[in-house]
Amino acid sequence: MTEPRCVDCRFFHKLKHNFEVGKGFEESHCCTIMLEHETPQDVTWVQEVEENSRCELFTEKGADE
Repeated sequence: MTEPRCVDCRFFHKLKHNFEVGKGFEESHCCTIMLEHETPQDVTWVQEVEENSRCELFTEKGADE
């Protein structure tokens, strides 16, 4: 079995950022686990991540909640 990685996590999503009028935006990936759990608004953020990164909060896509 391979090690769990961000690309296989339910909190891994596409990220469009650095928007510039007339040029568009950059595409990347992000983790939204802090947005999907109950945390105060003043401490939430979207973390840019790489596909092969991993963390202790990994939750496999399709896993029961």
